[in-house]
Parts: sequence; C-alpha cells; structure tokens
Amino acid sequence: LKDGERWELLQRAYNNMDDDIKKEFDDRFAAVL
Repeated sequence: LKDGERWELLQRAYNNMDDDIKKEFDDRFAAVL
C-alpha cells in the first residue's frame, strides 16, 4: 500500500471504533500524534 492508502484505511478503521475505544486510543497515542 502507498502511504496515502494506508492512512485512509487507518482513518476508516478509527471511525468505526466505539467511542470508549477511541478514548483509549487517543489517551495512548496523544503524545505520539
């Protein structure tokens, strides 16, 4: 996959996550992103 395609898949997966999972994800990766 090209970087753009990988990012698009990541965004799509993220958007399909439940809100509590998003919060966990945000808390864990906030420092990195």
